[in-house]
Amino acid sequence: MKLRSSAGNIFLGLLALTTFRDFIEMVLEGNSVMRTDDPMATLKNYFLHFNTFFYLIYVCLSLILYGFSLKRVSISECFRVGALAMMLILLPPVFGYIFEEPSLILYPSDPMGVVCNLHHLADPSFLYKGLTRGMRLEILLAGAGAVVYLYIKTRRIFVSLIAGICISFTCIAIGLSIPFLAQVYEYGLHFGDHPLHQSTLLHQGFVVHGTGCKIGLLYIFLSLLFFSLAYYLRNPGYFCAAIRNFRWTRSLHYILLYVAGIIYVYFNPPLGGDFSYIRTIWQHPFDVIGILMAGLAVFLSFQSAVVFNDIYDHKIDRLSNANRPLVSHSIPLGEYRLLGRLFAIVALSISLCISETFFFFITLYQLLAFLYSAPPFRLRRYLVASNMLLAVIFMLTFHAGAVTLVSDYRFWLIPTHVTFVLLLLFALSLTVKDAKDYEGDRCAGVHTLYTVFGKKTGDVLTSLFVSCSIVLAPVLLHLPSMLVFSSVVCILFLLVITFVHHYRAKEGLVVLLYFLYMVVLFYSLIFKASDVF
Repeated sequence: MKLRSSAGNIFLGLLALTTFRDFIEMVLEGNSVMRTDDPMATLKNYFLHFNTFFYLIYVCLSLILYGFSLKRVSISECFRVGALAMMLILLPPVFGYIFEEPSLILYPSDPMGVVCNLHHLADPSFLYKGLTRGMRLEILLAGAGAVVYLYIKTRRIFVSLIAGICISFTCIAIGLSIPFLAQVYEYGLHFGDHPLHQSTLLHQGFVVHGTGCKIGLLYIFLSLLFFSLAYYLRNPGYFCAAIRNFRWTRSLHYILLYVAGIIYVYFNPPLGGDFSYIRTIWQHPFDVIGILMAGLAVFLSFQSAVVFNDIYDHKIDRLSNANRPLVSHSIPLGEYRLLGRLFAIVALSISLCISETFFFFITLYQLLAFLYSAPPFRLRRYLVASNMLLAVIFMLTFHAGAVTLVSDYRFWLIPTHVTFVLLLLFALSLTVKDAKDYEGDRCAGVHTLYTVFGKKTGDVLTSLFVSCSIVLAPVLLHLPSMLVFSSVVCILFLLVITFVHHYRAKEGLVVLLYFLYMVVLFYSLIFKASDVF
């Protein structure tokens, strides 16, 4: 039997390789393997900062190999070859320990100086700060290996040479990227010898905890971008099917909740203590990047939950949602499951870069989503439990937004009555989601208002519960200025439910009313604008 490497094997193999490389670097430099004063910071460097750097190198190296292979080699093979080539990363710390000071393995403190002296790259007598002989040997061997491999595959010496040069220079460019950003931010184009660890860019702000995590966020984003390109090149059909299945309106709903949590804390900082620093987020680039990446973590967490819900709802979707990837066979089951795991891993990696508290919220989000979909619990089957669990997930997303701005977080930092009222309102309004899956839910034994009371009675009860949630929101949240607006939205909702019979048109209008209502509700809740309406 021929054994083939899978994406999961490559991912875990690279994780082992990069972690071991970072370990031996620490050991040979004589540093503590784990900082006892801040072990979490050390773990984040091991598994986020250092590893994401090498994953970015890996995906760029593999894409360059494929780009110069003239389609003589599949992109999957290029990624397997690239993974084996990553064994070279073990060379610099060992070589440095034998021939020079291992502590020189740093980011170049003078990136422009490195660029201006690239013609000395193969000169062992020339010294670079932050680019040791071992690192240069590693880079040159990667380029040389690419030349040999591509020449064997294409028999084009010129193409192979250009590819080798591109790979070597790409490795250098990635290594110089963060020092370049730091020096441009602080000194403009006045480059010089400025150690990266002294950069104020990496020490300012409060959203992203730790300088290594700030760097890791950039590497994660670039790696995700290039891996997405690689996935498209590997199979455009799978890529497009995955994008189509993103449930964009529901994704927007989660992003809205996340943003609402941020805005709420931004304009209503907790009482007691000095939280004036919250208003300074726009002064710190990594705070803005952190907020955007945290939103991406929320988005990917939802996509991961969608994948696993689709896997366990396959029987229901065959009757109610024929366009889902597993039902339409647009993505195989194994591939689809792998996508769900990758979404979850990337979301958790981003969230750990942000802060430990945000990481906990995203982890809890994914665990509850699994509890909702997967047997033996599969709380999606039970009427009250299903809606309440989803409402809890909604509120976790809202609070996750607040967590990004307040690291020492307690749930009461957002008034308790706001949390529980929104929880109740979401639980009532969520009954509307079951209308589409009536046939599938009935055959699968899932308890909803529609399967328990029948289609007509279910429509009546759903309309009643949703109307109650619309009208009760301004009353329970003490927003009298919203009463007229809520009444208008409630009437429009009932008119749509009663007189619009085409399902797609009805769904579109209900979603439009929902987002309009939620935006106004959160605006009123956050700003207490009693005279707006």
